Amino acid sequence: LSGPGVRRPSPQTPRSRLLPRVRAAATASAAGEGDAASAEPCNVVLTHTTADFDSLAGSVALAKLWNSQDREVPTVVVMPRGANPSVKRFLAYHKHLFPIRGFATVRPADIRRLGVVDTQSRDRLGRAAAWLDVAQSVAVYDHHVPPGREAPAAPHAGDIALGLPAVETVVEPVGSVTTLLTERLRSRGVRLRDAEATLFALGIRADTGCLTYEHTTVRDARALVWLMEQGASQQAVAEFGQSRMSAVQRATLTEALAAAKVTTHHGIKTSTVVVSTTDYVTGMARVAEEVLELTGCDVSLMGAIHRGGGGQRNWYMSIIGRVAPRAITVDLNAVLGSYGGGGHAKAAAASVRLEAGEDADEAAALSEGARVMGEVRGAVERQVPAEVTAEDIMTTDVVYLEPEQTVEEARSILNHCRLRGAPVVDPSSGVLLGLVKLSDLVRAVQNGRAAQKVKGIVRSKVPTVSPDMTFLELEEFIMDRGIGRLPVVSTSNKLVGIITRTDVLRHYDLYRSLADPVKERRALDRIALNDAEGLRGGAEEGEEEVLRSPKAGPRP
Repeated sequence: LSGPGVRRPSPQTPRSRLLPRVRAAATASAAGEGDAASAEPCNVVLTHTTADFDSLAGSVALAKLWNSQDREVPTVVVMPRGANPSVKRFLAYHKHLFPIRGFATVRPADIRRLGVVDTQSRDRLGRAAAWLDVAQSVAVYDHHVPPGREAPAAPHAGDIALGLPAVETVVEPVGSVTTLLTERLRSRGVRLRDAEATLFALGIRADTGCLTYEHTTVRDARALVWLMEQGASQQAVAEFGQSRMSAVQRATLTEALAAAKVTTHHGIKTSTVVVSTTDYVTGMARVAEEVLELTGCDVSLMGAIHRGGGGQRNWYMSIIGRVAPRAITVDLNAVLGSYGGGGHAKAAAASVRLEAGEDADEAAALSEGARVMGEVRGAVERQVPAEVTAEDIMTTDVVYLEPEQTVEEARSILNHCRLRGAPVVDPSSGVLLGLVKLSDLVRAVQNGRAAQKVKGIVRSKVPTVSPDMTFLELEEFIMDRGIGRLPVVSTSNKLVGIITRTDVLRHYDLYRSLADPVKERRALDRIALNDAEGLRGGAEEGEEEVLRSPKAGPRP
């Protein structure tokens, strides 16, 4: 050791007398280095607490963008409080490739420009929230937009944009915040290193579920394509993109599955559970996802209670929620937003401080956590409308055949209406007599029975449902039997409607063309053109009917 204030020992200097001098010199040297560093400004980009891949990738992308714009003031990335297990594993191998610094190594006085990625809330910045008040300017990049909106909602209590004079806010409805920053890097012509492109691809992949989540956009897909062109390593994506459950996660999952309570409200099944992890444990989102999958529920709500960090004795609970596609109306972002959390409609989280005091034991904390989770479940259930029935989704203006019509007449009607089957109804009573398929009619014509009556080839044994059958029961009925046309009949067996696969798809609102009669008609025309030969030659047994809009089609 050498330098100012350090004296080389003489051969006679005892080691015990030398050590205090060395320590004092090292302290003085560190203080001098701190003073020098204070004269060098820096920009900082923050992830939210417990960073995930999208938060980290977006932060590194923003740092890359700012460093390409300003080479005088370096930009670094700081994670206020750790990362989830998958990100930790990735950083164990890659941290040196990115401008990441520890929280304690940044002095507030050094900060000039502050970026916040993947959150608009002060609470999700942990101890780094204080930096918002010392930075010269703040920029927020996020992609969490309330459902049904094309722009973010007005700022509310706890938002970064409130109380700060100079905040640039960029919030756009895409699947991943990394997409926003990737687009800006691309437009500026910034070249990426392969490790950077790989991290950004992992970020987009994680927050869009590999482009499968409903909030995924075309922009996310285009950004991924560009990242592959920039050299993103598919081998690395495959290696680090699959999260591995730790021993603690596996133990928590076992406990959660054993203690989960499943309730059904208007046909939507919700799993609710509270577990104790003693200390704060990252990666509980993966556990909640597994609970959703293994319980077969539509909503999974998990609360993990733990003591506060940093020597705190207060009890906290991390709330994690996940929603399956069937629960169309459930919006966890709205539910957990009232607890200071947020996320997406189908995946959100929050952290709440429990009322149980510092001296409360684990049992008391679990009881308090169960009470809070009951409130959360209640808020979710209030979003679920009355259960849909067959009567709600059936087509009532049904194209049907009469028993005295000829086979040729019946075939002509089905071809004209682009249908592959139709019910046969007694015109005087309205009673359902059976069902005739287009393939039956085609075969009859080919066998020289065009003048035969429809009643001679009708299929009388036809599965039917009642108008009050619930949608859940209806789905199971259709899937078990593979039926494409399901007559709905009254107690007196009168035909009141028909349910097709198209009606089920329309209920889920999966395709825009099914909700727009004009677009659907164009789709029908294309199908009819491509399938004209099949209509003339008949359809295979069990083949689905051509798409048609409700209330459409002439009666015979």
